[in-house]
Amino acid sequence: MHNPFQNVKHIEWCVDIPFGRVFRIDPKGQWDLVVQYDGWPNGLKIHKGGWVFIADYKRGLMLLDPKSGKIESYLATAFSEAFKGLNDLHFADNGDLYFTDQGQTGIADPSGRVYRLRVNGELQRIVDNAPSPNGITLNTMNTQVYVAITRSQQIWRLPLMAGGTLSKARTASRWTRRTASPCATSASASGASTRTACRRTSFTRAGITAL
Repeated sequence: MHNPFQNVKHIEWCVDIPFGRVFRIDPKGQWDLVVQYDGWPNGLKIHKGGWVFIADYKRGLMLLDPKSGKIESYLATAFSEAFKGLNDLHFADNGDLYFTDQGQTGIADPSGRVYRLRVNGELQRIVDNAPSPNGITLNTMNTQVYVAITRSQQIWRLPLMAGGTLSKARTASRWTRRTASPCATSASASGASTRTACRRTSFTRAGITAL
């Protein structure tokens, strides 16, 4: 099971990558198989309209109807090229969709990408030199994008100017121990937090705190 996500009704959603399954779990702990399909679902988020968007490593962006269980391709390529292998996604408050294209990138091949799919359908590549971009989130003001860069053991901070232009990206945090590689990010009232196998880091206006 991977990438758990809880909606406003306290229903937990998670994906099973190798078997192409998407589950939801009610507050009583009852599991429901929503769909099983030919794909590798990696990340999952629910649009405010109720649709479930899936970052699929094998097939790109997928769209799932949670009521019928129907799943279909939403975006399979970027500028006529196949994705490397999508990992995670996050919706901004205005409906823009940010997602990471990790594939097999790493230190020897720092070509991982971060995309933004605008509400008008325009696809923008905002990063193309990341060594394994993984989890992604925005701060509560939607002025900063945080990306977990697994293979370089970093969290990247991508400031957004008015209109969404990227400005002066920087490293927000770095791990030095072998066992501490960031893989997932989540938003909170104070900023963004990143979970690893052994450490969580909170990003607040005051600074960075390791928990």
